[in-house]
Amino acid sequence: MTRTPLSVLARGTPTTASFQFIDCPPNHDGKSLYYAGVLEPDQQYSDAKLNPAKQTVSGIPVKDLRGSELSLSLEQHGLQFVPFPYHLSLRVESDKQEIFAYIHRVNILVKQLFKAELVFTYDYKFRKNMNYMGEGDFNQILKDLALTNDRSIADPASFMTHVDATPAGAIRRLRRYMSEKECKEYLDHPEMYRVRIINVWRPVARAVYDRPLGLLDYFSTVPEDYVKVQFHTSTENVGEVYWMRYNKDQQWYYINSHTPEELLMFLNYDSDYGDGPKCIPHCSFQHPDYPDSSDRQSIELRIAVICRKED
Repeated sequence: MTRTPLSVLARGTPTTASFQFIDCPPNHDGKSLYYAGVLEPDQQYSDAKLNPAKQTVSGIPVKDLRGSELSLSLEQHGLQFVPFPYHLSLRVESDKQEIFAYIHRVNILVKQLFKAELVFTYDYKFRKNMNYMGEGDFNQILKDLALTNDRSIADPASFMTHVDATPAGAIRRLRRYMSEKECKEYLDHPEMYRVRIINVWRPVARAVYDRPLGLLDYFSTVPEDYVKVQFHTSTENVGEVYWMRYNKDQQWYYINSHTPEELLMFLNYDSDYGDGPKCIPHCSFQHPDYPDSSDRQSIELRIAVICRKED
């Protein structure tokens, strides 16, 4: 199937924005040399560079996919947009039963869309704007949340351009949540099963204008743009993600005035991506047309999608 480039699908009015990147040389020696977060007293990271340097790059063009959102394909673009008229207006304060009912409904939808054998949500989080905070306060909240893993508190909208998991980090994460039987059946047989991790992102309460989700076209990146960074996802577990280096050829997109009745699915990991996208780096950005707004709220689900490969 011929892939229609995102640049052709972006028909809305473009804007410009600032994004934050890791500021370091390329890191492709097979090691995770960077660590971001709080170290416990007994942790040893003698070969790690702690708290990697960041840089903010301004004036980056961001093209609008509004009007072509239903032409997006997870298979071709790493993005998929699904209408989702959901009657509950979820908040971080919502009853857990309401939140879990929403997760269950999304899981069913994803399983049907991708004809998957196994689908499960292993993490969810709410986010909201915290524009009034300084970067130091913001970073401290992120560190506290990483160590407590408390989902009853909303995270700040993310400032750092990233991918939620490296390939090694993705598989380690899934093995934490899958039974031994499931791991043997699905993860230990890559010749039979395709394993993907997708993020299902949706505004809550109202449409998002001021800090929408910026999406980096995988096909505009190169391997040197991806840098492994470790951090503690809890006091017991270390996660591994990609932080992105800036590259002037990178192409950014978003969907203007994203409403709660619209789901955005994007790829974080794919065990069998072939000629398609491997992942979608992403980050929120401050829309210049809405500089004083602070009402952005969203919920995101991290979902494992396991499909049997066609013979």
